[in-house]
Amino acid sequence: MASLGRLKAGLMAVIILAYLAVLVVVSRWIWINIMALDPGPIHPALAVVGGFIIGVGVAELLYTYIYFSPTTMLSNTIDDIVEIIEDILGGRIPWKPKSNEGCRGHNIVADGPYKCVRHPVYTAALTMFLGASLVKHYFLLASILMLFVYIILSAVEEARLNAKTCGKYAEVMGGKPRLNPLSLLKCMLREIAGGTS
Repeated sequence: MASLGRLKAGLMAVIILAYLAVLVVVSRWIWINIMALDPGPIHPALAVVGGFIIGVGVAELLYTYIYFSPTTMLSNTIDDIVEIIEDILGGRIPWKPKSNEGCRGHNIVADGPYKCVRHPVYTAALTMFLGASLVKHYFLLASILMLFVYIILSAVEEARLNAKTCGKYAEVMGGKPRLNPLSLLKCMLREIAGGTS
């Protein structure tokens, strides 16, 4: 069973990397060929700041992975994608689960990075892309496209989680921002310093 989880996690990692590569290549092509803008390099001082922000995004991602196994997270993600595809092919609305039978068995994670944001992995990836946009201009377009995708994904994911938990997800996570790099950074630094949320 553990090897199946690793296989699913590996497949999801390849899908994510392929998505990010296509996003960057398409953004660069649009930036240069359609918008006729210079891709960079930009001012060296901004590139240094961008590199620092990329580092913050990597730290946020590692902070999330301290709490949750990357294998488990990626394996669960591919399970969710398969379930959504099955729902669509079965004529069901993808953000509603098949039934409310499983409401009692779901645990809502609200500690670690989830104390501060609802989607810490999306937030960390967005932070890295925003930092990269200071190094190369076309990453700004990629960041905007990524933000739209993450907003849609998180809305669908939250609707599914809320339905699966009989409304408890919205109750527990409702007051937290969806994607906020500064909120996640503050949470991470507070925890490193030994404080609480």
